[in-house]
Amino acid sequence: MENTILNGFLDSFLGVLDAGFGFIAGDVAYVLNALIVISVTLAGVQWVLAQEAALGPFFRKVVFTGFFAFLINNWNDLAGAINSSGAMMGLRAGGSSLTLEDLHDPGRIAGIGTELFGRTAALGEGMNIITDFVTLSVVLIAAIIVMLGFFILALQIFTALIAFKLGTLAAFVALPWGVFSGTAWIAERPLGWVVGSAVRLFVLALIASVSIAFVDGLPPELTLNAGGALNVLLFGLTVLSLAWFGPQLAAEVVAGQPHLSGADGFRAAQGAAATVVGTAVSARILMGGMGGKKEEPAGASDRTRSPSERPRVDHSKIQPKPRPARRRS
Repeated sequence: MENTILNGFLDSFLGVLDAGFGFIAGDVAYVLNALIVISVTLAGVQWVLAQEAALGPFFRKVVFTGFFAFLINNWNDLAGAINSSGAMMGLRAGGSSLTLEDLHDPGRIAGIGTELFGRTAALGEGMNIITDFVTLSVVLIAAIIVMLGFFILALQIFTALIAFKLGTLAAFVALPWGVFSGTAWIAERPLGWVVGSAVRLFVLALIASVSIAFVDGLPPELTLNAGGALNVLLFGLTVLSLAWFGPQLAAEVVAGQPHLSGADGFRAAQGAAATVVGTAVSARILMGGMGGKKEEPAGASDRTRSPSERPRVDHSKIQPKPRPARRRS
């Protein structure tokens, strides 16, 4: 494989991600300005009430209780807004034409993988399976991997959308406990989970947007001379890895602890290979048990014999040896 193919793919992929900073800079600045206004306003009110020792804590309690009452009364709309904001920012950072409605249609993303499978498999038309075995194998592997990558990405998005609704409903039950200071810890983690779930959807939306933007940049007809099969193979492996580890990457961003590396992909492939081998071994054992005679455990034949047929045991041979007499000094 030529170095230009790998470097060109890496440059194009990173270029789309670098452009994403400019696409979402306005949204990030809007959130920052809103939080600055709220923080300065609350600080000013507390400074005004600083001289009144009784009104300061009471004001903070009223604001805190009102905030939770507002959350509970508008929880479904607020959670949906947080979810949609994370998804829209991810789509906008990717720079593709994918919309929020398209993201809520995982079948369309899976259909892109099927389309790429057909376009890549078309490279093998007219090849001889004997003389062009290596080239044909690369083409077929690239077609299967790119289709599998988009299928897993669609499944991850499908699971993330359902998990967000389930988690939001479960967090709604825990919100009232946040009003009382003694039980406020019950509502803290559900609120953090909702934000973390929005970050996970942001990562998946960004992966989908970047992937579709790369697909839109591919030529209508792939050619082997331009390294079309290798480009699709690298692209499929990238989509497969990012889709597989995307939720874990989002969890690492929220926790602030990076762990992903190239070894994770190797371990995932190793686990898949071990599963295949284990399934084959289990099937072989099962077929052997169905076709052959079941082996009896050791000693089973002796237990099935009648008492008269069993061999007699000489108990004198299993008696403990007598201890030697101690010498008297």
